[in-house]
Amino acid sequence: MKIVNVQNLTKIYRRPFKKNGTKALNELSFSMKKGECLGVIGPNGSGKTTLFKCLLGFLKPTSGNITLFEQNSHLADLRLKIGFLYEKINVYADLTPFELLTYFGKLYKLDKNIIKDKIEELLTFVDLSAYSHIKAKNFSKGMIQRLGIALTLINDSELLIFDEPTSGLDPIGIIQISTILRKLRDQGKTIILSSHILSHIEDICSDIIILKKGKITRSGKLSTLITTTNKYRIDLDLKENDKPEIAIDKLKESGFSISSSKYTNKDLEDIFFEIMGEE
Repeated sequence: MKIVNVQNLTKIYRRPFKKNGTKALNELSFSMKKGECLGVIGPNGSGKTTLFKCLLGFLKPTSGNITLFEQNSHLADLRLKIGFLYEKINVYADLTPFELLTYFGKLYKLDKNIIKDKIEELLTFVDLSAYSHIKAKNFSKGMIQRLGIALTLINDSELLIFDEPTSGLDPIGIIQISTILRKLRDQGKTIILSSHILSHIEDICSDIIILKKGKITRSGKLSTLITTTNKYRIDLDLKENDKPEIAIDKLKESGFSISSSKYTNKDLEDIFFEIMGEE
């Protein structure tokens, strides 16, 4: 079953008294099956948010066709199957996570007993159960983002769209959000994710779309796009007295050309969390 099917999607923003508008999306076509995780990347102004707004029905396409769950995307009932998290999430600051989730659950007309059980489950899932009755105005940005994810999941949405969910977060916050997204992926949720942190996309997504000036410039399986077949990497685990030069000489004797060799660097992320652990 195709959860998302986009064909020749074009969106032009018209300006008063202007003959030509701005083409934000230019004949985009792609599809997603259930359980796939799609990364959408591109510079600011490439059309990512416009694409999401068209998928959600917030904007009407100039031309082209969108079907969700193999139905016309304009059908209101489909909105109940979609969860969306914008990068600049706003919540009622004087309400607690429990109150906010209760409110959203009632909007979706969930049974009272189901709402209570669902809230406990979601707050545990996003690691906010200890803050269920603390007002959101006391939360950090990372906590607000995790709360936002919980709100998108209250109706057990089948399609989840995350627009820059780690924007403005510190390294710990980014790791927490990434962990949650990986869990959702592993649960079989269909996910569309945009992020300027490309390692974040690599870590979570199986498929990718690269947008530039409203057009898809590259798309496909991430594993295929990032693999080069004329270079092959071998990692050696060295004992204390081992010399890597011996292995390099052996390979050269066998006719292999070594383009580069060096000790593996730690990631800055590894160093950061080592320091945090020491404290």
